[in-house]
Formats: sequence, C-alpha cells, structure tokens
Amino acid sequence: MKKVLSLVLVIAMVLSSMSFAFASTFEDVTGDYEKAIETLTALGVVTGYEDGTYRPEKTVTRAEMAKLIVELLGYGDLVAGSKSNFADTQGHWADAWIALAAGKGLVVGTGDGKFTPDRTVSYDEAITMVVRALGYTDNCNELKNMTWPTNFKVKAAELKLTKDVAIKATGADRGGVAQLMYNALSATLVTVNSDGDVVKTTSTYVNANGSVVTEYVELLSRLATLNNNFVVNTDHLDKDDKDYAGNIVDLAPYMYQSLKVYLNDDDEVVFIKENNSSVLTGTVTAVDETNKTITLEDADGKEYTIKTDGDIVAFYNGEESSIVSAEFDELLFRNNKTEKHAKITVIGTTDKKIASGDTADKFVVTKATKAVLVSTDYAKGKSKIAGEIGYIALPKDSDGDVDLDAITVTGAVDSLEDIKETDVVVAYESLDTTPIVKLVVVRNSVEGTVTKISSDATTVYVDNAKYTVSRIKNSVRYEEPIQVGDEGIFYMDDAGNIFAVDTDGEELSDYALILNMAAGKYDTALDGSVDKYPQIKLLTQEGDTVTYKVLAAIEKDGTNYVMDDTATYNNEYKTTVKDADLLVPSNDANYTLAFAANFTANYTAGKTLVRYSVDSNGYIDEIEIVKTETETIDLDDIDDIVSDNVVVFNTVDAEVSTVNSLKDNAAHSVVYKSGKVVVIVTDQIDSADDIYGTIKSVNYVKNSDGDKVVEFTAFVDGEEVTYYSKKGVTISTTDVPNLVARTTTASAYKFNFDGDKVTGISAVNHEDNNKETEVYKGLATSVSSTKITVAGETRYFASNVAVYIYDESDDAITIGEVADLNEDCVTSMYIIDNTSTSRVGIIVQVQP
Repeated sequence: MKKVLSLVLVIAMVLSSMSFAFASTFEDVTGDYEKAIETLTALGVVTGYEDGTYRPEKTVTRAEMAKLIVELLGYGDLVAGSKSNFADTQGHWADAWIALAAGKGLVVGTGDGKFTPDRTVSYDEAITMVVRALGYTDNCNELKNMTWPTNFKVKAAELKLTKDVAIKATGADRGGVAQLMYNALSATLVTVNSDGDVVKTTSTYVNANGSVVTEYVELLSRLATLNNNFVVNTDHLDKDDKDYAGNIVDLAPYMYQSLKVYLNDDDEVVFIKENNSSVLTGTVTAVDETNKTITLEDADGKEYTIKTDGDIVAFYNGEESSIVSAEFDELLFRNNKTEKHAKITVIGTTDKKIASGDTADKFVVTKATKAVLVSTDYAKGKSKIAGEIGYIALPKDSDGDVDLDAITVTGAVDSLEDIKETDVVVAYESLDTTPIVKLVVVRNSVEGTVTKISSDATTVYVDNAKYTVSRIKNSVRYEEPIQVGDEGIFYMDDAGNIFAVDTDGEELSDYALILNMAAGKYDTALDGSVDKYPQIKLLTQEGDTVTYKVLAAIEKDGTNYVMDDTATYNNEYKTTVKDADLLVPSNDANYTLAFAANFTANYTAGKTLVRYSVDSNGYIDEIEIVKTETETIDLDDIDDIVSDNVVVFNTVDAEVSTVNSLKDNAAHSVVYKSGKVVVIVTDQIDSADDIYGTIKSVNYVKNSDGDKVVEFTAFVDGEEVTYYSKKGVTISTTDVPNLVARTTTASAYKFNFDGDKVTGISAVNHEDNNKETEVYKGLATSVSSTKITVAGETRYFASNVAVYIYDESDDAITIGEVADLNEDCVTSMYIIDNTSTSRVGIIVQVQP
C-alpha cells in the first residue's frame, strides 16, 4: 500500500493551512496516533505485524523500547555484533540493541547487573529514554537539581514531547510511544559541555537568495537528509520518472512550491519541514471568464480575487493541465456560480504574502467530479462502479480494459476489488482526454432522524447533530433534498458531508409516460359532486396505452368548493411539494377540476415520466413526476449500465422499445436504482424504413381484378406475412434461390414497395463477409441477450431483430427469438440499418 505522509512542522508565509487525508498502513490505526504511526513507519522506525495490524494498545517491553530508541537515532545499522554486559539479556533477541543503547547512555539497568528486558516499560522510563536521545544527560545542569523521574518529565513537557500522549500507569503502549517519538522528531538535538551546560546543535546553509542561514538541527536529521529548496514538479510525482520522490509523502498538494524537506537515501521525500513559498488556500466562490479572475474564500471567510492572464497552469486532480479563462467553470460544481466549489491553492510569484488583486499563473486544484453510494460490490474487470444513482466510469487502456495504472484507490480501502456495497466512492478525475482518477472510498455513516434543516437546505441536523450536505454533482442535495422527519442512514463523503440517504419509506414502482391529460368538471347542484372525472392517458411500462380516471371528491366550504378527497402528487423537480392535492376546483363559472400548477409545470405530453398507483376501483390515487438525469450511453458498456428489466420509453413512436433500439453514444434521460438504469426516456432511437425478411414461398395468383400477381409468404419482424405484387411484376428463381432459406443459400431479402404492393425484391449478399455489404455468415461463436458474434464480427441486435431458425431435420424455417439462437451453428447476420450503430436486423441460423 502506498504510504501517505504529510507533516508540516512550520508553515512560513501560508495564509491558511491545508488538510490532508492519510491512507492508513495499518487496518487498526485510525484517529489517535495515526499521523505519528504513519510517519514513523515511513521513516523505518516502527513496524507492524504480519497480519497487517499495528496494535497501538499493546504495551511495550524495555527491550522493545531500547530498540525503538536506537532506530529513532538512525543507529539500527550499527547494532550487528554488539553484546551487552547484562546478565539477563545474553541470547535475548534484543541484546545487540540493548548493548548499543546502553553504550550511548540511552538506557540503564534495573540493578544487580540486570536489564529486565521483558518487563513492560513505564512511561517514566520511555520519556527518559527519548529525552536522552535528544542529547540531554542525567547530570546536565538542567536536570541534576531535580530527582528522577520528575526532572525528565518536566523537560519532556517543556519540549512538548508528551503532547497528545495518553499516559497510563499500566505501562507505555505502542500508540503512545509512537506519539512520544513523533513529537521528538522536530525537537533540537543538544550536547552537554564540560560545565554541564546544554548547547543546541546548529548548522548553516545558503538559501535561494544567496543568504547564509543558521538554524537548529532537529532529531529528524539523524534519519534523513535536509533539502532546503525542494521545488515540487511533475517528475517528482511520476512513478516512472527517475526523479520520482512521492512514494512516501503525498507531494501533490505542494506542486510548484518550494519546500524544506527531508530525503532518504533513495532521494524520496520522507518529511516536509517547511513551505518556503507564499501560498493561499481556499474554496472557489466565483470565476469571471471575461476579466480572467478567480475568487476564493479562505478558512476564515475572507475573499480574495486573483488576477490571471487568462491561461493558467493548474495541477488539477493530480495531473498538470492548461486552463484558459473560457474553461474556468471547470473550477465550479455543476457550473453553478452561487456556491462554493473546488478547493484551490494559489502559488505566489514572490515571497510576499498574497493579497486580493495579485496576479498568479500556477494553481493546485482539487475537485470531486463525481461520487456514488455503491449499490453492488465491485467485480474485477468491470469498467464502472455502480451506484444507487449513476456510476463512476473507470479509465480504459488501448485494449479497452480497465487501466489500473491510471487509477489510485485511497481511503477505507486501497484496491478496486475491496469496494463494497454502501461504500461512498468519491472520484477526482483529471481533465485529460485519457484521464487519471483518484478514488477515495469512505465508510462513514450516521443513523437517525432529521430534526432541523437550514432555509437553503445546505445544512441539516440529524438527531440535533449538525451536518453539511455535500456539493458533489449527484449528491442528495440535487437529487432528492432531505426533508425534516426523514429517517434512515446518512452516508458521508470524504469531507464528512452528507452525500446520500437511505430511508425506510416506500415508493411507487409502476413507471409510465403521460401521453395526455384532460381536466374534469364538477356540479354545484348538490353542494358539489364530480360530473366528469379528470383523466390521464399513460403509456405504461408494459407497453400498453391506458386512460385512467383520477380519484376526486368535492365539497362546498362556505362559498367555495374544495377537494374532499383526491389523488395526491409529488414532483421531484419541485421538492418542496409533498403529497399535495393533484386536482384544484376552479371556483368559477366553468366548474373545472384542473390539475395543480406545480404538477403541470413540468409536464410535456408524451415525454413526462411518472410513477403512479391506482385504487381498488381503478382510479389513479397517487402519482409522482420522476426527475431524470442525462446520460450518454456507450452500447459497448450496456450490460454494465442497465438492469435486466430496464424499461425504454420511445418518445418518437410513443411505445416501449428495447435497449437494442438506442442510438449509440447518444444522450438519453435515465433513472437509476440500485446502481443500474431502470428507465430510459429517449427520442434517440434507431429505426429503418425499408422492409427486410426471409421468404418462405413464392406463388403466382390472381388478384380480385383477375390480374396475375406474385404472392410472397415471408417472415418479417418475427411474423409471418403475405405480400402481393403490382400487376406485371415477375420473379425468377434467380431472384429467389430455391425460394426458401436453406443451409447454403440462407438469405434475407429487401422488399420494394409502391404503396402496399411489391414492385421487386433484392437478395442481400453475404458471400464476402465484409463490412461494405454489412452481411456476415459463419459460425456463431458467442450469443448473449444483446449481441452476437458471427465470422469474427460482434454486433448488437436491433430492437426489432427478426430471428429465423432453419431446422435441417424438418427442412423447414420457423420464427424464433434471440433466446433460441445457439453457438457453433451456421448463422447469417444481416445489418439492415447501415448507420453508425450498425445493428443486426435479421438472423438466419441453421440448426441440426
């Protein structure tokens, strides 16, 4: 696993500090001590156990503490061959470390010539060893006037070594010791002179301006080499580059900045000491493409407007990109210019503090481009991570496979295969045409009831605890805003904001398109009665066209008429409307029962998707306008995107079609459920005007006028039909070989019409198996519900694909279905619609 370490001890000229997410090396290390353990692991001071745990609560023995102190000082390579004088450590695994530590005055025995290596080390002892490691001695002037352990504990407190350490009387634990040593890394090394005085160790260097700088030497210098002007560039983040330096420390947030860093022997950054650059970090609040400015707000709420020359260099989600002012909206969520957006760091062009109105040309940008609440466990090789709403498309390589080199997985897990149902996965995609993506996996949720919501619905209280609602593109903020009283599980994004909600409420399940609506009438003679029920004409998900009456009852209330009982509606485009009356009396001389304005506001005949229910009498009693989202569907990925029972509403022909009828890479309106598209509403439908079929028989007959015409019995669109020719049309056996489809001559034919009369036919040639004729014949090597491979060519079925099965044993052809097709059978595949989609219109298969 890639270790992420980001430790800033001193930030010079930084107006607001950045926050960082640490990818835990150990499965049992989160929260307390996490940064300390990750840092010391990266430095090689501490290690974990073979099972992937660190066990921070486990107590440390005196032998283990001696080894840790030796490693903390960088002496680990010097222990070989060392032997101690303690009687009870001879042959002990830690004897060499104990010997070196004792020789350096870091540890002492427990009396009687013993060290007691396996006894739990106390915090008093651990603190003493760490203070000695910095160079302080028992008889130095700063310690000798107090008794042990008070003297060492006081000095440790002065040096802030015990900060954030939970000291326990039962002994020092691995987590607390790690924090103690971590705190010491930034402490100054000292020596004690012959007078007992403590002298701080110093070093000098020449900075970028040519000035000689003197500074104190830190303990960390014993473990790594200090570089005072390390300017981060793209080479340092490229794993394939010889200058790669980001294996241990996440350098991406520091792109283009000059840092003081510590490097290991492999020239990898192991520790960031200080930021030399002038930077400004905040959240984008506005962009101005015309004036070429970017406005951001820092952590204190102060706004800065930064000027640019209109062409900036941005390290955008982990990849360097050039962004011109016309593309500044890439810094916004949903292109909405009224909210806070991407996190951005401005790198100053001088060493002066950045002010509003300054000009900059380099930026570091972090923007969550999409996120999902995972609906099904990720399966190896899948090109998408399926969510309850939408999905995250993964980058592909030149072979069409998932490009693992372009994907980094961090957070709760570190591999795609570990992503599970109910995880929230946040994607940070680069702007490149062949993007890289960082996926942050979050397993953080809270269960409860919404007790309060802010007026703008951006802040909610779950059981009175305050949360912000995520701004990520497809969060609950935009899909179905949270309401007071909502009860369920609230899932967080990587910023700790509510991204999705799983409530226990039931929802309508029957989808339909509204084809038309008609208002009703009421009568006032008996103080209100329904004279004519309002009606809604629907195209149901079963493909039926049904007109329903709407539940309605009216009564007089004073001088007005009101609804006594009526169907209710919801409109997902108007989330403030909940279970409102669908009908409204006009209270005028027309006595109209009209549909509510907030319902009709988002209604377009033949295009509005709804869910509905009917009562026991067959009246609509509940209806909901369903909000869709636009999705461009790549038919190569159709099996990963749509559910098995997806409903396709074809708004062109006002019918229910199949996914095979969709135009490839076209934009469709879709509804997601459990990570799959369950409904598609679209006018992007492939269709063919010509009629193609397979001929069963040809005969000459006389029509009603006594004229000789040709009678064709054919299979078209999976049905047996009969066509008649115009007078004077003749057909030879050259036109129709053997008259029927057989093993070697199985053919499809195009019928030419004048009105409803055939004027001629033409065979579709399949002899050459090439793309120009768009006909293929050979063995079917692969067959699924959506596509087939014949003669090495894979194509999707058209929505009205006609399947004909020639049975050799019966010497007969019958109408079949896609499910009847077998692999390893001679098959003729006809591409009847030669468009960019090139779908199969006719299949003729020979089966033994």
